[in-house]
Amino acid sequence: SCTDELLKFSSCLPYVAVSPNNVSESAPSRCCEVVVEAFRDGSAVCFCYLVSRPSILGFPLNSTKVSTLSAVCQHSESNSSLGPVCSGSSML
Repeated sequence: SCTDELLKFSSCLPYVAVSPNNVSESAPSRCCEVVVEAFRDGSAVCFCYLVSRPSILGFPLNSTKVSTLSAVCQHSESNSSLGPVCSGSSML
């Protein structure tokens, strides 16, 4: 479920949160593991919630950083960007 995916995404929060909660200049390795796994198993669509509703977790996220995590984490799967994933989703 997306709830589970969003909980796993918590490892990315130090990187994608808006100031003053953005305490990391780079994506933590666990964050990248979660992102790559989500693209592999098809659950990356859950991250569209974070792009379309950046305050869904109770504090604002940087939508640009969320959107570019697959590139930051050097994900090389064919659908490696949230743009195409989210454009076909009813979440946006």
